[in-house]
Amino acid sequence: MWMSVNDTCGKCDKKLLYDMLKVKNGLVQISKCPNGHKKIKSP
Repeated sequence: MWMSVNDTCGKCDKKLLYDMLKVKNGLVQISKCPNGHKKIKSP
């Protein structure tokens, strides 16, 4: 069974985009607002 979440920005209510962020140990998966409000690290 898969878990489902609603992933929208708290400021503009736009759907978050999935992306990768380069860090010194490699890459980390993140979700980010298309309007540039914030980013969150995915577990």
